Amino acid sequence: MSVVVFYLPRGRVGHKKAYSVSNAIIIFDLLLITTPDSAVGNECPVGSYLLIPISCSGGCPCPSASGMRSGTIYGQEGTQYNNNMDCEWIISSENTTFVYSSAFSLEPGFDWVYIDTCTSSLCDTSTRLDSLSGFIQKSSTYVSTTGYLRIQFKSNHLTKYTGFALQWSVGGSEFDSSLCALCAAGKYKIDPSNALCTDCMSNQFSTEVGATTDTCQACLANSVSLPGSNVCDCNAGWTRSDEGGPCVQCAAGKYKVETGNSACVHCIAGKYSSRVGATVEYDNCLNCRPGKSTLGLDARTDLTECVECIPGKYATNYGNAECALCSPGKYIWLSGYSRTCYNCLANQYSPAWGADAADVCQTCPANTASPAGSNDQTDCKCQAGWTESTGSCVQCGAGKYKNVVGDAACVDCVAGTYSTKLGANSITSCVGCAAGKYSVEVGAISDVCQTYLQGLCRTHLHLISKVQQYVTWARLYRAHHQTPLLSHDSVSIDFI
Repeated sequence: MSVVVFYLPRGRVGHKKAYSVSNAIIIFDLLLITTPDSAVGNECPVGSYLLIPISCSGGCPCPSASGMRSGTIYGQEGTQYNNNMDCEWIISSENTTFVYSSAFSLEPGFDWVYIDTCTSSLCDTSTRLDSLSGFIQKSSTYVSTTGYLRIQFKSNHLTKYTGFALQWSVGGSEFDSSLCALCAAGKYKIDPSNALCTDCMSNQFSTEVGATTDTCQACLANSVSLPGSNVCDCNAGWTRSDEGGPCVQCAAGKYKVETGNSACVHCIAGKYSSRVGATVEYDNCLNCRPGKSTLGLDARTDLTECVECIPGKYATNYGNAECALCSPGKYIWLSGYSRTCYNCLANQYSPAWGADAADVCQTCPANTASPAGSNDQTDCKCQAGWTESTGSCVQCGAGKYKNVVGDAACVDCVAGTYSTKLGANSITSCVGCAAGKYSVEVGAISDVCQTYLQGLCRTHLHLISKVQQYVTWARLYRAHHQTPLLSHDSVSIDFI
């Protein structure tokens, strides 16, 4: 049976008597008697140390229990404890534990210390031994028969006092060797005692657990370690190729910022590096220049510089992960090209991606035209003087013209004009009637102009002539400025 014993001074909250609570025993006015650590059979053997776990939470000081059979738990770091404290300490032991108080001063009735006995180190099942507040001047003792004991301290937001100090000690008349733990790797102990194991020094390491001699070894080149280490860490810019092996420099195209044994980091796609053992990214991984890329890959050992774009591809920016393909209607035959690709010429087209030669551009079918950079045959439209009919282009007939590229219909010559030309591509092909003649026919294909009737006054003749001239010149103006001509833009002059 394990027992935990507390000594606390008796004061306003104490009562001079003994009583039992569940598995715990509380005894007042009991003197603390322990067996010194140096006693025969009361020490951990070489390669091990005394381990008394004390878990802590909250903002109060946390004592180190390993290597000692006694210590102090404080509720404050300075001369007074803080307001709104909520601290907890759990002592876990397979042996008798004694605790007594060398000081105890809390705000009476508001700030409290709670003492519980528990069934495990988690303290998820517990029994309250006592609740303490105020001033206590004479020691009392609490004994837990489970070996696990919890102390809780809670303060409010008002007055602060000097706090408390609880002295603890583990061990009865017989020493429990199960409390001894082997020295961890990176430590050793050559003499029997309950003290902590000795750390290997900086830049040393040891992999042996429970070492009874100084087994520490010097770190290999380009690696370091902290005291008590079981492994050495590679310097920045270096990494370990295999576990336990030597550190090697980061290859070109990689870097490593921190000390440790993690892998070196690739420069991202679009960047390159020719430096070996790089320790930073910003000054090591450089952007590819226009016309080059990293082929869409992270930087690799064999990629110490960016690669030129092949014909049919281009890169206009810095830091290109990949070169872009020339889009349909374009091409480039050069390597390392840093501008946009060349357009196929007017009246040509190309549906191909990544074209690397001008001969990829195909000529539009006869009597069609397309703008530069066209990417499909459907971009080839009937040229001026031609119009679409049942999927092909046919010439505008006599008496008509078409001055734009596209599938629009041909336009009739207006009244007072005529045209005998096939495939006319301008309004200027519509010839006006001679002076003293007129015509009312739209889209005339020959000279159908007539002489004015005898007896028509000179004033009427002059007016009709001027109107016909005006219409003709208006159409010429609109054609020159590429203003669309509508089918109803015609003039008829009737004579009565």
